[in-house]
Amino acid sequence: MRRRAAALMTALALLTFAACGGASGGDFESLRAEVSAAGDISLSAEVTAAGETPETYSMSLSLSGGDCVITVSAPAALAGITARFDDSGEAWLEYDGLMLGAGKVNGAGLSAATALPLLVEAICGAHVALTWEEGSESVVSLVPDDETGVAGIDLCLDPAGRPTGAEFISGGDGRVLISCDITEFSTSDTED
Repeated sequence: MRRRAAALMTALALLTFAACGGASGGDFESLRAEVSAAGDISLSAEVTAAGETPETYSMSLSLSGGDCVITVSAPAALAGITARFDDSGEAWLEYDGLMLGAGKVNGAGLSAATALPLLVEAICGAHVALTWEEGSESVVSLVPDDETGVAGIDLCLDPAGRPTGAEFISGGDGRVLISCDITEFSTSDTED
C-alpha cells in the first residue's frame, strides 16, 4: 500500500513538473530564435514604472543592426522625445531635431527608457527559469544576466507565441519594478 501511495505521489509530482515546461517553453524558444535572427525589431508598449506615484509612458522601440531608438508618444508633455543608443553604449536624447549627448549607458540601472531594450536582450539570451500557463497565455520567467537589480522578467505570450506583456521583478523584495503592456511586436530581416 505504501509503495502504491509513493508511486502515485511520484507520478503526480512528475505530472506537475511536466505541466510547467509545456507548450509555453516551445513557444518561447521559437520567439527567441526569431528575435535572435532578426535584423530589425519593432516593439510598442505601455510602460508603467512603479513607485510612490506610478508613471505610465507610451513608448516604441526600434532596433536595427546595433542602433536602438526609443520614442515616447505619451504623456503629451514628453511626446516626441527620442533616446538613441548605439552598439558602443553611447546614448543621445533628441527632441525636435536637436540632439544632446547622454554619455555611455553602463547597465547600472533600470528605468522606463531602458526597460524595452532590456526585454529584447532578455528574450535573446536570459536563462529560462520556469514556464507556466495563465488562462490562454503562457508565462516565461527569465533571469537576465545584468546589474540592474532585476531578479527576473516574467514574459507573457499569447497562444500564437507573441509577447503581450512583461513584468520586471526586483531582486531585493520580489516586487514589480516595471510592467509593460505590449501593444505591437514585429521582427524582420534586414535587406542587404
